[in-house]
Amino acid sequence: MVRRLALPLVGLLLLGAGLVFAWWGFRALALEREHARVRARERAQARLDDAVVHVLGEAEVDFAAMVVRRGGASLPLTKLEAGVLALFVANPGRVLSRNRFLDEVWGYDRYPTTRTVDVHVARVREKIGDDGESPRFIHTVHGLGYRFDP
Repeated sequence: MVRRLALPLVGLLLLGAGLVFAWWGFRALALEREHARVRARERAQARLDDAVVHVLGEAEVDFAAMVVRRGGASLPLTKLEAGVLALFVANPGRVLSRNRFLDEVWGYDRYPTTRTVDVHVARVREKIGDDGESPRFIHTVHGLGYRFDP
């Protein structure tokens, strides 16, 4: 009788151990992915720190002061608008998905809808003087996201 119970019991213990190891492996991969995102943000920020003021047509974007100067007016940038614009400036010519904006600008603690990205991109376009109908800098790539062409 003891022998008959021992085999299923050992099997269940091994299954439980396997699930625990799989869970820890999953957590390790998630942490590694998060560390990679943090390093990517730091690299992007380092590139922005090298050239704090970026000129986009008639607009000057000053990331240190968090403002856009255009036509003699100084338009303040919110933290999220500056993050969206910084991601564009750090990735010229590349198509950036809405989910990438959510991951890199908003982060994991807050995860709004992709429509939120559209609203913030529209605000950034307005501040730098880019027309949504015939854009000069920020182009919509339908089904994929946005591309920034300085």
